[in-house]
Amino acid sequence: MSWRETLRAATFRGVPFEVESVDLSAGRRVVVHEYPQRDDPYPEDMGRAAREMTFSAFVIGENYMLAHDALLAAVEKAGAGELIHPFYGTLQVVITRCRVAQSRDEGGMARFDLAFVEAGKLVFPSSSIATGQKIESASANVMSKLSGLFTSRYSLKNLPDWARRVAGDDVSNVLSEARGLVAQADTGGSWLAQFDEKASVASTQTNNSMALASTVSAALTPPETSTVAKIGSKGDALGPITRWAASYNAALASPVVSSAVDPVSTQAAQNAAALRDLVRGGFLTQGAFAASQTDVTVYQDAMNARAALTRAIDAEMSLSASDDVYQAWADLRSALHTDLTLRAKNAARLKTMTPGETTPAVALAYDLYENAGRDDEIVTRNAIRHPGFVPAEPLLVLNT
Repeated sequence: MSWRETLRAATFRGVPFEVESVDLSAGRRVVVHEYPQRDDPYPEDMGRAAREMTFSAFVIGENYMLAHDALLAAVEKAGAGELIHPFYGTLQVVITRCRVAQSRDEGGMARFDLAFVEAGKLVFPSSSIATGQKIESASANVMSKLSGLFTSRYSLKNLPDWARRVAGDDVSNVLSEARGLVAQADTGGSWLAQFDEKASVASTQTNNSMALASTVSAALTPPETSTVAKIGSKGDALGPITRWAASYNAALASPVVSSAVDPVSTQAAQNAAALRDLVRGGFLTQGAFAASQTDVTVYQDAMNARAALTRAIDAEMSLSASDDVYQAWADLRSALHTDLTLRAKNAARLKTMTPGETTPAVALAYDLYENAGRDDEIVTRNAIRHPGFVPAEPLLVLNT
């Protein structure tokens, strides 16, 4: 194919015109800095220069005045317009110069000297709320308040030996239960190794509430901030995090502290409750922070995570024994709600579809998205037993 055959007919805003010659001005925007007593200048590159296209154009024929009027109206219209360039194809441009010439010697013809510059988008700086940072800060504040509450409630002072042994066993049992949640979230092993180290130290600190609170808090904080976020799967990123953060089993539930029994038993129960409150709070704050670090790709997932996590926080607030702790939880709840709401605004929605017959997930993914690689997404979200046999039943799939 010759170069002439690749040329496109020139138009501006749909109005055709003939072209004699075209010129393109391009390059870089460079500011040259010259300094006293220095021979070498410094050229500072400020980015690509705007491309300017000039045309020696004309319209001709018995009805050339109609073409003349149409092209003149097109170049005088405000705003950017579509230019079909003979060499560079379709462009969005703004007219910067138009000169029209007609002469008696060239009757039936009008010449146009046209200059266009490419039209970019008018983009202003925008501000946004650093919701992830707010959650990180609020989570740290919750743990700080819980640690302070723990030290005020936990005490082995004046307790008999049997109560001290019970307290030591309780620390070991609670951290053993907590280890299971850490192992579930930690795919790399670094958090589990850190947890085991801190748990071993904590078992020797039962007589020092401040040291014990500090060690337990450190054990519940992964060395990598993205650790918990990794438990999300390809088809459902937020769901596993939500379920993980709310996995409070019976061993982490706080015992009821009653003043109707003897003071020693009351203090022992209060020690156990304080420890469990601290551990539960640690896992819930990690879940909230992990949710803020996970990409929100599906609107319904974000709303489900928001509902589950805020419900768990509400439960902790209802159990709060301190105004400071209550307010810290309230701040975290507010930050989490704002973060997931804002990030989910433009996320994809789920829809329900039913295959006409039992279909392999690969074929279904290609039919829906023209991308067979998204089969895992369908299988995971709908808990399909075998990817080769997706049943002809209602399925939840992304609409994009």
